This record gives sequence, structure tokens and C-alpha cells, in this order.
Amino acid sequence: MRSWWENNSIKLVLFLIYEIISVCYLIKLNHLNTELKGKTYLDIAINSSAPLYLLGSIVLLGVGLLYLFFLYRNLWQAAAKDYLLLTVVILAILTIINMIFIIYMIQNPILRAILSVYIIGGAAIYAFNN
Repeated sequence: MRSWWENNSIKLVLFLIYEIISVCYLIKLNHLNTELKGKTYLDIAINSSAPLYLLGSIVLLGVGLLYLFFLYRNLWQAAAKDYLLLTVVILAILTIINMIFIIYMIQNPILRAILSVYIIGGAAIYAFNN
């Protein structure tokens, strides 16, 4: 058991930090999504916290990808023993599930609103200026 902890302590601590931050973010995002229900896309995009939550999701997804890369780089070491390999696979699956939750929670309604207002509005302004 001591060998398992020595080989996986950094992976587990990093995963727990990422998981705690992600869960706190998802709880706040869920609260924001319930507040935004029934509002128009323009109201959502103008809301100052919506773009910040979108930026937060991008950062969390980037950190999740970096963590998955870290696990992949340590995969050769974990392949030596089955229980180490199983730990890496489980942590990778849990990280991917967490990232899917972040994508699912941000896409409705914040991402749709920001894409609609900024991209369509930007295209309209660009067309109007030319």
C-alpha cells in the first residue's frame, strides 16, 4: 500500500484540487443558469458574470487537458504494475467526466447567448461598416 501512495500521491492531490475547484465552479454555474432562465440572449451576454463564467470554463477545461497530459506522460511508469495503471485510468476517466459536465453546463444558456450576440452582432457591425 505504501508503494501505491508513493507512486500516486501527486496525481491524487492534483486531481482533488482540480475536482474541488471544478465542483465549486459547477455549483455556482448551476445557480447562474437558473437565474438566467427566461432571459434573452442579449440580457445574458450583457450580464457581467456570464463572460467570466465562460472564461472560467475555458481555464478549467485547459487545466483538465493539462492534467490528462500529465497522466499520459506518467502512463509508462504506471504500466509496470496493474494497480498503478488502474489508478491512472480511473483518474483519467473521472477527469474526462468532469470536463464533460463543465461543457454541458456552460453550453446552455451562456455559450449560446455569447456566441449569438457577439458573433452575429460582430458580423452585423462588420457588414454595416463595409
